[in-house]
Amino acid sequence: MKKLSAWVLFCFLPLLTALGQEKNVSQRELPAAVVQSLQRNFQNYTIGQVVRLGGGTGTGFRIRIQRGDGTFDVEVDTRGQVRERVVVVERREEEHHEHKHKHKHKDKDHCHHDKHEHHCREHRDHDDDECEHGDD
Repeated sequence: MKKLSAWVLFCFLPLLTALGQEKNVSQRELPAAVVQSLQRNFQNYTIGQVVRLGGGTGTGFRIRIQRGDGTFDVEVDTRGQVRERVVVVERREEEHHEHKHKHKHKDKDHCHHDKHEHHCREHRDHDDDECEHGDD
């Protein structure tokens, strides 16, 4: 009996563990029903990352859709039925750059020493020995 249990566990354990896993796949692996559903629900879109849900043959897909009004993670079953649509909030690089740019202008009123200290605080991965403060 022990040998039979061990054999069953050995054969079916990988299958059971694969059921709960997600796997990145190519968009070429999407069934035609899923592609048609995306075309109906989203106009002028670009497909990003595609993840197969449920491992094995899967229960569906999570697809990152990008279009003019934002980025969405869409969960679709294998028949193309949209189960969930989540808006992905991403901080755009231009906004981040603009924030840093404004911050640098604000520091112009401070003396060189203060600006250098500020620079060193921004880059905490440097040792204090690397930050040399002059007598400006």
